[in-house]
Amino acid sequence: LLFTDQTQQNAFDLWKTRSFPVELHIDRQQPTAAETTTAASPVSNGQHLSQQDMCAAVSTPDTYSESYGNIAVHELMLKDLPRCKWYKAEIERACSHIKNAVVLDVGSGTGLLSLFAARAGAKKVYAVEANPKMARLTEAVVAANGMQDIISVIAGSLEDISLPEQVDMIVSEWMGFYLLHESMLCSVLTARQRWLKKDGVMIPTWAKLLAAPVSVPQLWARKVGFWKQADQTFGLNYSAAAAMAGEELSATPQIEVVRKEAVLAQERVVWEADLTRLSVHELDLVSNDSLEFKIPGNTAHDSSSGRAMHGLCLWFSVGGPTASLLQAASMRSTLLIASHDPIVTLQPLSTGPIDAETHWKQTIIALPEPLALERPVTRLECTVALRRGSGREYLLALTVSEAASARELLKSLTQNT
Repeated sequence: LLFTDQTQQNAFDLWKTRSFPVELHIDRQQPTAAETTTAASPVSNGQHLSQQDMCAAVSTPDTYSESYGNIAVHELMLKDLPRCKWYKAEIERACSHIKNAVVLDVGSGTGLLSLFAARAGAKKVYAVEANPKMARLTEAVVAANGMQDIISVIAGSLEDISLPEQVDMIVSEWMGFYLLHESMLCSVLTARQRWLKKDGVMIPTWAKLLAAPVSVPQLWARKVGFWKQADQTFGLNYSAAAAMAGEELSATPQIEVVRKEAVLAQERVVWEADLTRLSVHELDLVSNDSLEFKIPGNTAHDSSSGRAMHGLCLWFSVGGPTASLLQAASMRSTLLIASHDPIVTLQPLSTGPIDAETHWKQTIIALPEPLALERPVTRLECTVALRRGSGREYLLALTVSEAASARELLKSLTQNT
């Protein structure tokens, strides 16, 4: 197309550029030392635990289990009240309807979920922990709480150990950043195949990965903005360094607290799974190539200008067994109903920007350059893919394109004449 009007030419060039997809492949198998210095703060106080403590060493099973020998990691998780209260409530709900339940805790850590189950009335709990240091600690904690006759601590990886019986319930806190980081869900599914009775229950029972576009100028300013401030670079133009900083920002998922005001559009479900039916091989590739977002422009009451999309925010939610699943488990011939109260369904554990803060926070996949939101409504088309690597990591890929149609282009050109 040739234009005699430069304004129209500029409008066409902008449309063409913004309509071509921006492709990001976050495929480094291990974070570098520089990438792991971002602080991941505990929810309840001002102490800092580095992202390296939470994300490091996921490439091999041995180093993965070793990383959880750090007691500070477990302190962070026990201080996460939304996490702990949700598990406590779901375990108590399940145990109140399944009398004398046999429970398997996969990746028991300090034994909190096992202790919840024992205190809720479980007949037997098998706490499986791959880290020998934490397994010894759990044994001490179990003994200190007088529950050694109920809880048996088994040191070893889930894939290598054996149990003397089938179980009525599997509990596990397997979720990582953006839900699947660390790939621990594979071990939980293996446990389900090997030891869960028919009609047995799992906590959690289902999981969802969600996404929404976000505007996080503070993150951009912190990671990239320095290179665009001439007063900070001795009056010299370092825009090339800013471009490099933007590329590095987009190459590593950012673990941040995202406020609800930063969310630009209604969230969409990237992936959801029924964990009672999900197979291990289905975790090799988790993807969605049909995500669409409508981002409204500034309103008359919105004084902000120059608003932009800086990336895609990921978070997750998980839920417990439905009333029908609990009813089926409690009606098995080998069990008795422990409670005749109606089976209520609890709220899911959700880790989104509108929810109570958790140690998972939210994950931002940043764009290498902010996308200016200049239209009354900006329509985005996105694809998200998470592919399992050779170890416990996931390789992320994001494609973003502005869904501006030719009709919208012609309308824009007409308005500019």
